[in-house]
Amino acid sequence: MHSTSRSERLIGAAEITSGLLLTLGVVVLHLAVFQNAGGLWRDEVHTVNLAGMPPAEMWSETLTNESFPALWPLTLRAWTGLVGGDDASLRMLGLIVGLGLVATLWWTAVRFGYRVPLFSLVLCGAAPAIFRYGDSMRAWGLGCILLLMMLVAIDRLREQNTFPRQIIAGLFALLAVQSLYYNCVLLFAIGCSAAVVALYTGDLKRAIVVGMVGIVAAVSMTPYLLGLEQRQIGLRSSQAPIGLRAISAKFAEAVNLSGDLMFSVWICVTAVALAVCGVRFLRATETRHRERALFIGLCIVAAVGCYVGFLLRARMLTQPWYYAALITILAVLLEAALHLGIGQQLSWRIGRLVIVAVLAVCVAPRAWSEAQQRMTNVDLIAAQLEDLADEGDYIVVNPLWRGITFERYYNGPAEWDTVPPLSDHRLHRAIELSDIMQQPAPLEPLLQKLRQTLASGHRVWVVGGLQFLPPGETPADYPPAPHGKHGWQRDPYLNLWSQQTACLLREYAAQVKPVPLPQHGPVQVFENMPVMMVEGEPRRDLIGENNGRRARSQD
Repeated sequence: MHSTSRSERLIGAAEITSGLLLTLGVVVLHLAVFQNAGGLWRDEVHTVNLAGMPPAEMWSETLTNESFPALWPLTLRAWTGLVGGDDASLRMLGLIVGLGLVATLWWTAVRFGYRVPLFSLVLCGAAPAIFRYGDSMRAWGLGCILLLMMLVAIDRLREQNTFPRQIIAGLFALLAVQSLYYNCVLLFAIGCSAAVVALYTGDLKRAIVVGMVGIVAAVSMTPYLLGLEQRQIGLRSSQAPIGLRAISAKFAEAVNLSGDLMFSVWICVTAVALAVCGVRFLRATETRHRERALFIGLCIVAAVGCYVGFLLRARMLTQPWYYAALITILAVLLEAALHLGIGQQLSWRIGRLVIVAVLAVCVAPRAWSEAQQRMTNVDLIAAQLEDLADEGDYIVVNPLWRGITFERYYNGPAEWDTVPPLSDHRLHRAIELSDIMQQPAPLEPLLQKLRQTLASGHRVWVVGGLQFLPPGETPADYPPAPHGKHGWQRDPYLNLWSQQTACLLREYAAQVKPVPLPQHGPVQVFENMPVMMVEGEPRRDLIGENNGRRARSQD
């Protein structure tokens, strides 16, 4: 007996020590992101600009042109009002949110009874899709924190239906859905799972209470339906037919950021966790253990099913950060499920420590490498072009959405535009792209400005690169959307505009050369842009033509 007690104490100490070491490692990753992230990339600038608008305009734009509900823009608005809106202050907010998620993983572990988050620190805490994008000026980090709080609150309400727990569950559900639209889907999954467990035990009243929590949160989202039609019109250019294979591939891409085999690890851990829930539900002698196994197992299945169903319905081309909420909740649920099987069995607890240690060692190099990346190099480019580009030069940013970042950081004398030009570079307005796709010649003002600039002997600076066709080839000619073969697909039109711009520069350029950029470490692929400088020879025929046009316009 004494030997067993001593072994339990040693393993318990080893678990706590491992958890603290893992936590230290994850904290170091967040500090590395804070130090290396650099300037804000386009999605972050979009949200920061939104938060700085007058309240009525901010609310209107949140309904129609933002990927998140209002809680995060309001949080940003309060933070910038108190601390400031420079890059350093905003990165500090991201660090606070990231460390808050780490603390929430520990809090959730205590509430679910496994005390020390081991698997969840590796699967979630050390996942670049979490620490890199959760610390950004987007709602992912805050949304994941509130998601876990909502999960715990509904689980506690499922265990004991008291008025304080009803209020707490309702509050966290309300906050969670107001931070991420994806949390609405996961609230439905968690709520249905809790209601099924309540009905299994014959407690209809508890099932109704859980349902009411979900209904109250759902009602709070009704204002966002006001902008749904305009949002759908704007997003039609970014929608595409996707299936389970595409979603699975993107989820694999998200989790494999920390290691090429992590998707396989996730599949294995999920299979084992579901098997444990099934066995515990069938064999547990105590009712509360059967209920816990049933709830966790249902949550895992429902969370995956509802999330995938939502993505299929939305038909959106996803990116790794779209899966942050799913990664977070699954990591916690999988660890809770494994704890049901491991319990206090010493050999299984030792095995868990060994597996977690191996995973941590395998994940650490890639996670550290990802934490070193800058979010953008556009701030560096803007600073360089302020020195290089003169008045009379012309800067072209391609594609158009990268102009959001460029506008935040560029304050030089040269004029600039995107390909194609936009009327406002503060926000992503997908509906404006749809409108441009319907125009017969949306690039003509830009092309005319390029001709004039090169003909007058000034330089053109291209930020982001262009698609140069082989010599002798000319760009295709698409009719205005949606009448061509591509319908509302945006990529063919973006490629066409890039090719048209490149074709004109090739025709009028005397010299094209890349511009060396300052080296400040690796940059994430979504906003790692090259720069080239194009020089033209003065063309008297075009200069005279342009002067004549200016004279006629003045008359």
